Amino acid sequence: MRNNKEIKTRSMGKANAVFGRLERIWKSNGCRIDTKVWLYESIVLSTLLYGAEKWPIIVANGRRLEAVHHRWLRRILHVSWRNKIPKKTIRKRTRQEDLGCIIRRNRLMWLGHVASMNKNRRVKQVMNWALGGKKGRGRPRKNWVEALREDLRGLELRWENILDAAEDRDGWSKCIARCAALHGMD
Repeated sequence: MRNNKEIKTRSMGKANAVFGRLERIWKSNGCRIDTKVWLYESIVLSTLLYGAEKWPIIVANGRRLEAVHHRWLRRILHVSWRNKIPKKTIRKRTRQEDLGCIIRRNRLMWLGHVASMNKNRRVKQVMNWALGGKKGRGRPRKNWVEALREDLRGLELRWENILDAAEDRDGWSKCIARCAALHGMD
């Protein structure tokens, strides 16, 4: 599957290389945690999540991404996994949220961006595009629209109404915040 390869090589591999290049900063005691986290967000996370708003993430990839995210946060805080400090505490100390929530928010923001585009743009045309042809054996692959529907479950919005709601920027921002709060309780 192309998505697995892209996540492993492009995102995780490149982000791991970037994180490694900044090792002296992570080990430095003269640099504040806030500064390290800011660097982490702006350089490492942006490399890791480049294009993630278009990924339909399966559970295994979500776990891999979450594991690498927490491993890096622990290294920034100089905390070993042997210390048995829970992930929730690590995220609280670094003021980070789950990577799944970050990806979900980015995906919904991208949907709002696409919804506000002119209807003649290809990206907007692809939104309602249905592939034809013979279906293969097994479970169908998770696609972007299915990932969005999963993100928006519990908001009582039908797919037909989502694009209209996403065109209103202020209303869509509130919808994204409601969705983040809803999934934050999971």
